[in-house]
Amino acid sequence: MNVLSLNIRGRKTRGKCEWVKEICFKNNVSFFALQETKMIRLEIFRIKSMWGNYQFDFACSLARGRSGGLLSVWDRNSFRKEQIWCHHSYIIVKGFWKKYTEPYFMVNIYGPQNSEDKSLLWCSLHDFIRNHVGRFILFGDLNEVRCEAERYGSIFNRNDADTFNTFLNNTSLIDLPLCGRSFTYMNTPGTKMSKLDRFLLSPNVLDDHPDVRVTVLDRHFGPTPFKFFKSWLLKPNADNVIIEALDSYAGLPIHLKLKNLKNNIKEWVAGCRSNDLSRLKEIDLLIKEIEDKLDNHSVTEEERLNRLSLVKERHVILKARDLDISQKARTKWDLEGDENSGFFHSILKRKRHTHSVQGIM
Repeated sequence: MNVLSLNIRGRKTRGKCEWVKEICFKNNVSFFALQETKMIRLEIFRIKSMWGNYQFDFACSLARGRSGGLLSVWDRNSFRKEQIWCHHSYIIVKGFWKKYTEPYFMVNIYGPQNSEDKSLLWCSLHDFIRNHVGRFILFGDLNEVRCEAERYGSIFNRNDADTFNTFLNNTSLIDLPLCGRSFTYMNTPGTKMSKLDRFLLSPNVLDDHPDVRVTVLDRHFGPTPFKFFKSWLLKPNADNVIIEALDSYAGLPIHLKLKNLKNNIKEWVAGCRSNDLSRLKEIDLLIKEIEDKLDNHSVTEEERLNRLSLVKERHVILKARDLDISQKARTKWDLEGDENSGFFHSILKRKRHTHSVQGIM
């Protein structure tokens, strides 16, 4: 019985799904639990892409807004589900593991940040454990530490730690030590570290699994994807930016060359967007001035031609922006399917219809 617990912090990139599937395959995982999935609707295909096939069963608690969300998935040939309890902070799956006759309660937890909510969570779990008979395995991102040594670079709340320790003592749960690392969370600069993820077992689990252990795995699932928009190629000096960047990093290895090229492109695009925004405001003011003169019949032929030129320039800038929106919509459709396409494009069509001039009375 191999169980994987992971705070995935959103799962909509293909790299994360492939990474979870690879971990499951390498470690022969028969039950995995994800926290902070940010799923707002059920996606069977997305779950399949993480598990690798359709030989699974699952339970989920959907996200509230832009955060939260829990997902428990298991091999239905190894674990037979009997009952499920879902809450926004936990999923409890009662079932039977193959070759074992006693029921197991697999509890996937994502602990809240608020102290009062944490206390309510521990009370709820305590009451559940007291009122049910079986073997309990609790795991997940509990968002809590037991002592000051389990937190580095951030504020330690002793009251929250005492409440959590009281919960463990009252339920007689065993906090398994970690193999591999002392902390399960570390920010990017490495200035803050905490032991937030745990596996808690009821003592009777050790009767079936006396050699059980917890190992912290690496969570490097690849670099952040870099999006290149087609509208960038319409810029007059796009080719020169890329050529000059590659020439300036000619002596570097290919991965460093591409990394520096990405940074150069980001800076150039940021400058172009800022210039386009300023130019749009300037064009709108100039067009307004000329149209005011048109209303007063005091416009010259040169100003008429200048207005046409400004309108065309404005159209080019807005067309590039529409290309970006279209490409983003296509990318989102690949991830979310039909949920995005019809609604998104209907809004775009409505906006175009509202902002267009149908005629002059």
